[in-house]
Formats: sequence, C-alpha cells, structure tokens
Amino acid sequence: MRLSMFLVPFALTACTTQSSTSDQPTPLAHALCPPPSVFDAAVCICENLDHVGDLIVEPGPGGVGAVGVNGKTSFVGRAEVAGNFIAWGGFSSVGATIGDSLETPAGVSGTGTLSIAANATIGGDLSCVGDVEIGGDLALGGAEHVVGSLTSANRTAYAAPAAPPCDCDPSTFFDVTAAVDAAKQVTGGHTSWDHVGASEIHLAGGNYFVTSANVVGLTKIFVDGSASVYVEGSLASVGAAQWELAPGATLDLFVSGSVGSVGQLRIGNAADPTAFRLYIGGGDDVTVGAVGQSELAGSIYAPRATLAYVGDARITGSIFAKSIRGVGELSIVYGDGSTQPTSCEPEGDGDGDGDGDGGETGDGGTPIFL
Repeated sequence: MRLSMFLVPFALTACTTQSSTSDQPTPLAHALCPPPSVFDAAVCICENLDHVGDLIVEPGPGGVGAVGVNGKTSFVGRAEVAGNFIAWGGFSSVGATIGDSLETPAGVSGTGTLSIAANATIGGDLSCVGDVEIGGDLALGGAEHVVGSLTSANRTAYAAPAAPPCDCDPSTFFDVTAAVDAAKQVTGGHTSWDHVGASEIHLAGGNYFVTSANVVGLTKIFVDGSASVYVEGSLASVGAAQWELAPGATLDLFVSGSVGSVGQLRIGNAADPTAFRLYIGGGDDVTVGAVGQSELAGSIYAPRATLAYVGDARITGSIFAKSIRGVGELSIVYGDGSTQPTSCEPEGDGDGDGDGDGGETGDGGTPIFL
C-alpha cells in the first residue's frame, strides 16, 4: 500500500510580526529570499564560458535576454544570441550571430562570419578569418586583422566599459546556506516532515525546512501550491523522478550544499518557467541533464558551482553560475525570473494554522511554520 503525507500550508507571519501598513517583507523574509535581480540576464557567468558545440539564446517569456561573462568566452562552435553579449575576458567563436551589441574590453577572434546587429565595442584586437558584419558602430581599441570583409555603419572612439556584466563579488551573492540556516533557526532545528513509511509527500504550499536525509528515499514529492523548500545538506539529484508540480504550482528549492545533477524536469509548461527555481549554495559541479537530450523549464542560481553537460540541453529560464562547461548544443529560452518565493511575499495577519488531512491513505503530518 502506498502511504502519503499531506502537509498543510503555513504563513511566514506565524513566527514574525508585520505592520499592517507595510507591504515589505519582514527581516526574516529578507534573510530567506534572494534579490529579484539574480535572474535579470538569460546567462550570467562569473568565470569562463567554455563550450564545444553551439550556444543558442532565444527570446522567451522574459523577453530578449542578455548574456554576460566575467571571464573569457570560448566557443568551438557557433553562437546565436538574440540580445546583448558582454564578454569581459574576450570572445572567440567559429561564427557568431549577435542580435544586439557585442562588448568586451579584451579581444575578439574567430573563423567564419561574425554578424552583430547593433554596435561592437572591442578593447583589444579584432582578429577574424571570415566576414565581419556590424550593423551599428565599431569602436576598436586594438588592431584590425580581418581576412575577409569588414563592414560597419561608423567607426567611433573606444571607451572602456565601466564594470563586468555580472555582480560576482562573493560578498554580494545571495547566501543560500545562510537562508537555509535561517529557516532551521526559526524551526528550532525541527524538520517540516518525517518521511518514515511514506512513499509520497504532498506540499500544499508555504515554506518548509528539511534535511537532505528527509528528501533521500522519497518516491515522490508532489507540490500542489506555491512552495519554498529549504534543504540542509546536499542532494544527489533533482529531477522529475522525485519532484512533481501540479498545474499552477511553483517550487523554489534552496540547497545549502551541492546538487549532483539536474535531470529532465518539465514543470508545468515551458511558457511558465517561473514555476521552478533552484538555488545552490555549494561549489561542486552540477551536471545538467544526462548524456543525450534534456529539457528544463526553470532557472538555476549557483554562483559557486560549474554547470556541466554532455549532449543537447534546452533550458527555458535563466542561469547564474560560476562557469559553464559543456559539449553539445545548449539552447536557452529566456524566462522571467522576477517572481519571488513564498518566503518573500508580504503576508497579512493570518495565524498560519491549518487542518491537514491525509485521507484514507495518509497522515496529516506536522509541518514547521516559518
């Protein structure tokens, strides 16, 4: 017999005080919620972007997403990016199409056709074997070495960009580990569920603190509402085999340690990538998908980790990571990441109480209210 646990939702105000005249989150909520800017770009990389294969960044529910790389960008393959591309440490590719502007204080090199719809701001040399087509202005600080044609609307003086595209000062990172620790402190160290004997857990919505041991071994975790889950420790994987969201439900998953892999995870539909956001505090590599094809609707924040993959991966959402290393085709459809987790939402004066009912096959459980 399959045993299920149905957990009731709870309000953040159950353990905090909030003024009825303020629509701002409480201090506790600030500790638990990331700034909305973490997913402002389709891709933000703190170190290098090394890729063997094609990179395709398309417009999506979040509009036309930009790509920012604080380190060096190197493609052994082609890049097709709909928006701006800022490559702070330089840009190299085998052909590239940039739908807006390309900007770097370093050099640009490559073979094949380099097509830039708007402006090109290049602090170093421009060294290409092939045609360079620039729809707007070219500001070149170094030398020009182009074996082929070079066209641009105008030549302008080079002015160095003000700062790298991604805010990668560790002191400014959203501290995932601190958020999980805050959730633990509020609960007094008690976890939100005990899965002994349960092969299914249903989350009606709200905020939950658990350890990795609570998650490991569960057959399925069903998210029936808008939920934020704070996990102390590391998870071997996050994927559809364990997590399932109902239509209209959302999941913000905070993991203080590392996540070994993010598998095929189709949550809701690709038109609503805000349904899933994964925040990783650890620095171990994260494998996106398995060898072959994978598809993820959601966003990943892992400022200390490298995202690695082999095969073709399609992500509808956003990526903020230390670096990306992959072989295959990486397609990113920019998704709107502005929606905030449940722990960030202002609450009223509710008491957070609820009557859970496990039905005939389960137990209402005892969730811990944040």
